[in-house]
Amino acid sequence: MKILILTIILSVCLSCKKKESSGIENNNHAVHFSNSIPKNFKSVDKVVLLVNDPKITDTITFRNHDGSIWHQISFAYDDSDGKYDFYNPEFQPLRFHPDNMSLTLRAVAEKAYMIEVVVNEKTYQTKFINMESEKSLKTTTWEKFLLERENVQVNLNNTNLYEKIDGSLIPLPDMSQTIVKPVAVNGDWLKIKIETGSKFIYGWIRWRDKNSKNLNITFFI
Repeated sequence: MKILILTIILSVCLSCKKKESSGIENNNHAVHFSNSIPKNFKSVDKVVLLVNDPKITDTITFRNHDGSIWHQISFAYDDSDGKYDFYNPEFQPLRFHPDNMSLTLRAVAEKAYMIEVVVNEKTYQTKFINMESEKSLKTTTWEKFLLERENVQVNLNNTNLYEKIDGSLIPLPDMSQTIVKPVAVNGDWLKIKIETGSKFIYGWIRWRDKNSKNLNITFFI
């Protein structure tokens, strides 16, 4: 009987230990630096990008839903062979230029320390980042991100230029030699200043579709 009781107690203890080390949330508190993916994510509309002074040696990890590693990137690499060491054809975020240390992803959901980002803008594939461990990354709002851009490229096949939101159309100049500066944001609408030579034109464009998936602008480095 004593052996049976000790066996049961030992089994219970091992089970508890396994739950604690599995990375699953316990008592509604996330385990520190866990790479498990919490359930019940909250939808967000944010941007993930590099901090102002990231460490070039940092490796950024993207995870699958089960917490396993999907892909890793680094800005410290040997390109003497003309190739990027961390190339992945499926990794196509909003911006990624390893030579210039530029990375921008759109975030679509989050919970606690985990954030879900779009890693492929063509397929809308998403993966997860542990923001608590990725010290080279930060989140910001779309408004702040857009207004910090000094120049953007507008996809004129998908949007027009208006004098105001849903107002009259403004004839567009030749956009091949222009600088387009965002100056105001109102939801899916963006007010831009078009500089062409010594002339300035102000107007509004729809910078993304109503479903928030397709963007009508391209960001430079």
